[in-house]
Amino acid sequence: AEGVEPYFCHEGETAISLADIAAGSADADPEGFVAVGGWSLFAATDAAGDRELWRTDGTVAGTSLLANLSPSAGSAPAAFHPVAGGVLFTADDAQHGRELWFSDGTAAGTAMVADLAPGPMSSQPADFEAIGGAVVFAAETLAAGRELWVTAGTPESTRSEERRVGK
Repeated sequence: AEGVEPYFCHEGETAISLADIAAGSADADPEGFVAVGGWSLFAATDAAGDRELWRTDGTVAGTSLLANLSPSAGSAPAAFHPVAGGVLFTADDAQHGRELWFSDGTAAGTAMVADLAPGPMSSQPADFEAIGGAVVFAAETLAAGRELWVTAGTPESTRSEERRVGK
């Protein structure tokens, strides 16, 4: 009756429906679950067809829309990668294209890390890999094309590695 929605189950117990995000028999298609501490972030599609950022602690009361990153359309958050203090992911807020975002699991702590390809062009961050205390990834700019970037999840720590080595 609910369609594809998020469920939670402790081993050996019956699964519980966490939320009817898409309402009725429509599918929310929740995916990308990444656990950090006692909570998880994921992407899901609501009844209006907008794919946005959701948070759960594994309870019905603790499952809700975390942030509507693109009020005019779905932001389609994806590529979730856990880091110290939260989660890196990509999203498109309909103003900056698909860019790098960070969330500490709160609405106030969810923001774009950097507009790597300024304006509406997308930098398409992808292929996240943790190395030491940082995360390296590939992203594209008009000026340099696709190149290696590094971040610790803050605007100040996000930089192109190609520029650093003198490209």
